[in-house]
Amino acid sequence: MDKPDLMTQSQFARRWSLSRQYVSRLALQGSLPMFGKRVDVPLADEFIKPNGVGVLRIPFSVEEREKYLNRLKKRKELTD
Repeated sequence: MDKPDLMTQSQFARRWSLSRQYVSRLALQGSLPMFGKRVDVPLADEFIKPNGVGVLRIPFSVEEREKYLNRLKKRKELTD
């Protein structure tokens, strides 16, 4: 039986520009599909995409806004 593509929570957090703590909280709540202690990437991506996790907060400072737009661009590249 083939194992799904797996990542650590830290790797998955970097993939989506989220904090590791937030990804850990999602895992503990059962929102992210896990395979042991690792994130099941294809299924977890399917959760992140429609739920827009972390996308709604738009920062006011120029520096924070730039970081936000870069994260948004990364997410768009991942979902296209």
